[in-house]
Amino acid sequence: MATDAPNAPAPRDEAVTMPSSFKPKTKQVVIAAGLTIAVLVLVFGFMLPSIVSYEDIGEAISDMEPWQFAVILGLWLLKLPLDGVIYSRSLPGLKVQQGSMAWAASTSFSNVVPGPGDLLVRLSMYRTWGHSVDQSMISMTVSGIFQNVNRLTLPVIGVLWYSVDTLADGGDVSGWLVVLAVIGLAVLVAGILFGVFVIRSERFARRVGDVVTRLVVWAADKLRRDTPEDFTETLLDWRDTARTLIVERWWQLWMAHASTTLMNVAMLAAALRFAGADSSELTLAEIFLSYAMVQLVTLIPITNGNIGIAEIAYILFLTAFTSGSDAITGAVAAGVIVFRIFNWLLVIPVGFISTALWRKRWKRKLGYDPFTILMKGSDVPAESVDGITV
Repeated sequence: MATDAPNAPAPRDEAVTMPSSFKPKTKQVVIAAGLTIAVLVLVFGFMLPSIVSYEDIGEAISDMEPWQFAVILGLWLLKLPLDGVIYSRSLPGLKVQQGSMAWAASTSFSNVVPGPGDLLVRLSMYRTWGHSVDQSMISMTVSGIFQNVNRLTLPVIGVLWYSVDTLADGGDVSGWLVVLAVIGLAVLVAGILFGVFVIRSERFARRVGDVVTRLVVWAADKLRRDTPEDFTETLLDWRDTARTLIVERWWQLWMAHASTTLMNVAMLAAALRFAGADSSELTLAEIFLSYAMVQLVTLIPITNGNIGIAEIAYILFLTAFTSGSDAITGAVAAGVIVFRIFNWLLVIPVGFISTALWRKRWKRKLGYDPFTILMKGSDVPAESVDGITV
């Protein structure tokens, strides 16, 4: 059932149950937490000190003026509603301010809490704002697809921009960059065409579902796991539901992702410039390419919010374009640390505050903790949230 009105009551489901894949598993949480700690020790205890001294980083940051931090903060505040647009465009009826709150809340959880905490937060918020579980799941899937397409697109654009910029200055472009651009473009085009065929052709979608089902069944048999359900019908159901959303709003989602990318690059460039990495050491094309490559490297998150991995990746990619002196390496590292403070750290308190305010409001309206609907995995009748408007 579509929810076009922003204040519509929650659609009536048979029951609201937390998807089994969202249920936190203690073993997985412990492993994820241990891996994050190990990466942090490796990166900040060994790798980063071997590249640059913390003294140089601290000196570069201390030389920055208060107004420079204010500029970066202003860019972050401008980006916040753009992140909300991504969520609101992928879920009809969701307000931009609600999307911004859901983004801040879910991102803060993914940056701190191992496991699918961010999905639990989004799903719980969407339910209280009048959207069914099916609508919410489709929204999260579609926004995730566009996010990954955007991240795969960035390296291609980055390589092309860097190549044009380098050739215009009379420089030479490495052959591996050309090969990388061609491979990236081919993979991107193939992926987009694959998605288009799945959306437009039921026969093609059914064939894909059959192949995936056979592969999953084979893997489950080898790993001695329970045989999963037929993926074909799941894919067809998703296709029928998501097709209209994707066809009607693909350009809005693409523009929203492009806008947030530009704001992130602007924040990174500003932090680097303010820390002392001027255009003679790093051009905008090199900064954009470095940002794009880090997005590709961190496509599959290993730590919460890619903490540790993102920082060292940014520093390695960016310093590869510089003279390599201690001063410029310190400036680059300082710029990256400042950027990540705003890009990764700042959203944590903002998200937790947003979650606390939302939780308090809806606990008062519902008479129970809104997380109860999902986090306990219990069947809570959807009627319990019917009639409550935002």
